[in-house]
Amino acid sequence: MFVFLYPENILQPSLRNLQTPAFQELVNTTQSGREITLNEVKQAADNYSRYFKDICTLEVQASCLYGEGGNDFFYMFGIGETGTIYWSVYNINDKTGYAQTLWLPIEGDNGSQIKEWNNVVEIIGAIPYRPTYDQGYIFLFGRRLIGISYSLVYAKYDLRNKTWINEAKVLNLSIPGSYDPIYNPIQIVVKQRDFDEPPHLAFWVNDSSGLRFYERKLNLKGDDWEDGGFRNFGPQSANQKMLGMIADHENYIYIFRSGGVNLIIDVYTYVSIPNFTTRLFLSRSWELPGIYGGAFSHPGTNDLFILTNISGTTQLLNFNRDTGFGGSVSPFTGNTSNIAVAIPTSGRESLSLDSPRYLVYKTFNDRGLQTYIARITNSADPTSIYFSEPSFLAKPFVKDSGDISIFNIPIQLNTEAQRRKVEIQEAYQNSLAGLEVNLTYLQEAFYYVPIQLAIALQRSGEYLAALDLFQTVYDYTAEEGIRKIYYGLIREESFELTYERSRDWLLDPLDPHLIAATRQNIYTHFTLFAIIRCLLEFADSEFTQDTSESTGRARSLYLTAQELLESKRVFEK
Repeated sequence: MFVFLYPENILQPSLRNLQTPAFQELVNTTQSGREITLNEVKQAADNYSRYFKDICTLEVQASCLYGEGGNDFFYMFGIGETGTIYWSVYNINDKTGYAQTLWLPIEGDNGSQIKEWNNVVEIIGAIPYRPTYDQGYIFLFGRRLIGISYSLVYAKYDLRNKTWINEAKVLNLSIPGSYDPIYNPIQIVVKQRDFDEPPHLAFWVNDSSGLRFYERKLNLKGDDWEDGGFRNFGPQSANQKMLGMIADHENYIYIFRSGGVNLIIDVYTYVSIPNFTTRLFLSRSWELPGIYGGAFSHPGTNDLFILTNISGTTQLLNFNRDTGFGGSVSPFTGNTSNIAVAIPTSGRESLSLDSPRYLVYKTFNDRGLQTYIARITNSADPTSIYFSEPSFLAKPFVKDSGDISIFNIPIQLNTEAQRRKVEIQEAYQNSLAGLEVNLTYLQEAFYYVPIQLAIALQRSGEYLAALDLFQTVYDYTAEEGIRKIYYGLIREESFELTYERSRDWLLDPLDPHLIAATRQNIYTHFTLFAIIRCLLEFADSEFTQDTSESTGRARSLYLTAQELLESKRVFEK
């Protein structure tokens, strides 16, 4: 009952159930049972800042859809500014604001580094595949840079055990020909396809002999290449780039490549020939003006949808391998009007019209480049495709501006405090276009991290440094109307003052943060009480020194604490 009535008394940041790995590490560092120094606090703040910036600037490069037993999950993979590879999973069946997991680094058991999964500089694609009925994996392919040489590597996620395999596989890239690994490296794309066949890749090689295309699959076990080597296919022409590879429900293969200012689509089919099981042969080529932005197949048909940019205008073109281009369709509304690129998605690409289809795309607007998730509704008529639900942000959107980065965790208040206050508010308002889970990063970076560090410094007797950190959240020295720096303290003013229990309160009846999340001004009260306790402890410490200077400082601190206790924020019901 005490927790329910007065959660503001025990809103310790470490009691939050949902914590990012960086915040967990920070809590472990600051709750080690020993005194912590200011330098250690600065290091902890810097470590968290790097993670926070990594997530906010994350470039999502691959995605895939996998589901069975009525449960569908949309997997996304991205690379941060530090080079760390992250992943997040969206539970399609979950309709709450926490249907998407936090972005987590890809790690083996107990947070260990996956062997051979270092120095990955690009994610090439993600493919779900079931080698046997009782096995299922997601194959995550990456380009790895060691010294001046690139290599192809994949990590495997065990869909049954929900863990990453502790060792990645480095694949042999002995493709015929000579090429410069730095200035003219091999281009690689992964075929977008359902999970009933081994991962299939295409390679573009440009050397002194000209440009050549190769293709190869993994074996049925999915543990190495299939026998037979790299098979050459496709036209040999210079000054082009391979952009994508898709299969339709009849297993026709579409290769997208650039041809100057045009987009070229080559349609391939498998043909059996002597001495080979099957081989790809060119069936037909199509060409249109525009810049390729991504593509996906339409379930149960021969139709593709191709995202292009023609003369600065984003269009979604309907394409049929037999009849060519059938004009543009327009599912884009609101924040989807300026799509820059669609992230390749594999898995359940061609099962049925009833299968859910999700798409990750990047779009430009007046606030910058943002990454969204959209659900696409299918129908028997390919021209009636549309986004059936509002798109939502795949990660928090925080726009950095000014000389002092918003991603940095300040140790003390500075002259940019009011500008930072505005930036925090903008970050909140921008990120509300996503699921509620995206606010977790903002809550940690702008509130829980400085509060946790301040409490740790207070416990170590570093009262002045602790008060500096508290001020970055709530500037108690300013006029009362402008003291709140953290926007969450302003936002909670609009909450209702209610003491009704939520319907699922029995799931975690003792979680003070769950109670405080919807109750008016609870975090403001906790913050004020934390500052007042620190002021009183600081004053007691100064008073016990019993010098003329220390007693004067103690008196000033006592008076400040008294002023805060008498403020209207404390006496709010």
